[in-house]
Amino acid sequence: YDLPEEYWEVYRSQIEEVTAEQVREVCETYLTRDRMTLLAVTDAESVLEPLSELGTVDLV
Repeated sequence: YDLPEEYWEVYRSQIEEVTAEQVREVCETYLTRDRMTLLAVTDAESVLEPLSELGTVDLV
């Protein structure tokens, strides 16, 4: 990829500078329920009721 020699060092330091508050803000902006899909591979009877509280459930 022709990355500069110090790429991973700089990348790591940038990641370490991210705060929990910044992560929370990004999650609130981009990880909204109306834009999410949840896939659960399990016994439907055991999770149908709890998952229904989150929204529409389609059994496949």
